[in-house]
Amino acid sequence: MSDIFNVRDTISVDGKEHAYYSLPKLTKNFANISKLPFCMKIVLENLLRNEDGGQSVGENHIEAVANWDAGAEASKEIAFMPARVVLQDFTGVPSVVDLAAMRDAVVELGGKAEQINPFIPSELVVDHSVQVDAYGREDALDLNEKSNLSVIMSAMSFCIGVVMLLKTSLSYRQRQVLYIRSTLSIWHVS
Repeated sequence: MSDIFNVRDTISVDGKEHAYYSLPKLTKNFANISKLPFCMKIVLENLLRNEDGGQSVGENHIEAVANWDAGAEASKEIAFMPARVVLQDFTGVPSVVDLAAMRDAVVELGGKAEQINPFIPSELVVDHSVQVDAYGREDALDLNEKSNLSVIMSAMSFCIGVVMLLKTSLSYRQRQVLYIRSTLSIWHVS
């Protein structure tokens, strides 16, 4: 990454050098930084760290945050670049389906599906709450373990199906239908 404001610095911890972007150094260019809310300082440091000459983050993005005015109308979009994104299952799975649809569109336009990938490392988390189906019986623990294992296996099967969607040539519509069917199978009550 570049350092257009010359604020990159290092700190030594246990004999190892670590790079960081100094907001106090940036105050030489933008006096308002000390008055920014802490959350905006985090966004500003993130932009400094990811500045790439304007391809994703440019000087104008950094200036917009450094000169941020809470009372003013927002006039500029910025590219916040977290280290990773964690997607919970009900929001993450549709995102993966959309990613697969974008890959299809690129292939139809003559490109390669591998060109479409998240820019930021992303994690899809499919969670499961333990449920109690039986109680007050000697075999309750065994019954509950079997029931929960069945739900977990169904969810994992669904996740494997989503991964396979990314590797197939199904159309967007076919993937949406498969997604809906898979979702319904997870919540099937026997």
